[in-house]
Amino acid sequence: MNKQRIAVLAIAVLGMTAIFMPWMELPILGGVNGTNNALGWVTFGLFALPALLSMIGDKSGNMKLGLLILAAVSGIIAALLGVLTISEFGNVADEMAGENLFDDLILPHMSPGYGLYVVIIAGVALPLFGLLLRDSRKPAEAAPSATMKRVRPVPAEAMLPKSQPDRWASDTEEKAEPGTKDTDKEDWSRFMPK
Repeated sequence: MNKQRIAVLAIAVLGMTAIFMPWMELPILGGVNGTNNALGWVTFGLFALPALLSMIGDKSGNMKLGLLILAAVSGIIAALLGVLTISEFGNVADEMAGENLFDDLILPHMSPGYGLYVVIIAGVALPLFGLLLRDSRKPAEAAPSATMKRVRPVPAEAMLPKSQPDRWASDTEEKAEPGTKDTDKEDWSRFMPK
């Protein structure tokens, strides 16, 4: 498998596993992972798409440009969703403040979990590694794969027919006089193999 495809697949799998990591840290209750909200499953789908795209086509070559762009856009959208989720933590604490004593004690200490940071890092790394590890050689110049056999060149002498009798001139024919059609036969015989 191509190094670009391996990198895209590995980063996409890392992003998919990030929804099982804590997305919110609460001081007494512990962490809440990304599977508890719909946004976590959306980011899972956004990272599953590049994982599937990395397995389409010839595995020994680069991803096609259209597939790579689709995978990169998917990773960037997932990273933006992670950044928006982190930025919403302050707003949620302000909205829920004053409802009860428990909220007043816990919400000021609520912080983003490391799972959100993994989503952001994976979302940014996906297009970067996809483009940086792209093989710059054209497919015709790429190294031969292990399944291709190297062909030995055949010498030109082996392609020529073995000596054959001259078909154009025979010993029994008389020499044609100049200016007739048969003079061409004598001239062509020097080009025939002997």
